[in-house]
Amino acid sequence: MFNHMLAGVVWLAVCVALALKSDPMLTGIVFFAPFTLGPHAVSHWLCFVLRSNRSAVLLGIGMLAYVVFFFVVYIDVFYVHVDPQSSIALVFVGFVSLPVMIPVWLGAFALEQGVKKRAKLKGEAAAGGNDPGSYKERASRDPAHSSR
Repeated sequence: MFNHMLAGVVWLAVCVALALKSDPMLTGIVFFAPFTLGPHAVSHWLCFVLRSNRSAVLLGIGMLAYVVFFFVVYIDVFYVHVDPQSSIALVFVGFVSLPVMIPVWLGAFALEQGVKKRAKLKGEAAAGGNDPGSYKERASRDPAHSSR
């Protein structure tokens, strides 16, 4: 739930930041949002798909890191190195962040699979699948497994 609220705040903050620096306000959102918010959109989608707490924490950290990176570039482009063509750097923000975001996404998938695997093993143990006595029970029912 926290990741969904975080993602909503990030969407709002980035859209407002893009709108404030655009001459027609919606132009910045319509043009730059697919490029700048692409990795964030993938992280937000993964928050809905992956349900484990561990993957949610990793995706939350990834979203926070991305928004910090975005605002560092945003401040650099619009306030530190002011240039008429510097806003083109926002087009590349999403692509430049991929070497960090792709391992975060893969890590979230790996954590999700680990949680599912542990839950499956716990379910088998509770059902008696890993119980040492279960072999004896099977051997007593099945003559092919019985000792001679």
